[in-house]
Amino acid sequence: MVQLSCVCGITCVDVNNDGNLDIILGGNNFEFKPQYSRLDANYGSVLLGNGKLDFTWQNYDTSGFFIRNEIKHIEQFKDKNGKTFIITAINNDKPKIFTFNE
Repeated sequence: MVQLSCVCGITCVDVNNDGNLDIILGGNNFEFKPQYSRLDANYGSVLLGNGKLDFTWQNYDTSGFFIRNEIKHIEQFKDKNGKTFIITAINNDKPKIFTFNE
């Protein structure tokens, strides 16, 4: 599922608090000439890790991470209380911020 389009942003964070790093990624590229179409099949992906370098893709309904636009960068940050957020830089649009259910 991750290989449906290009990946332009990626971050590693423990999404489900199981002690294992997970991967959040997104992309797309709309800058191609019309005759070549555009890369627009990536809606963002969450891959849950098991600590043994195996990752399982999560459905959009399960992960809650779904963006149709061009994601150019993904970064994580914490607020003053230590809660982790993911911010996505989207080309020609406002950034989107996601948090985790705890």
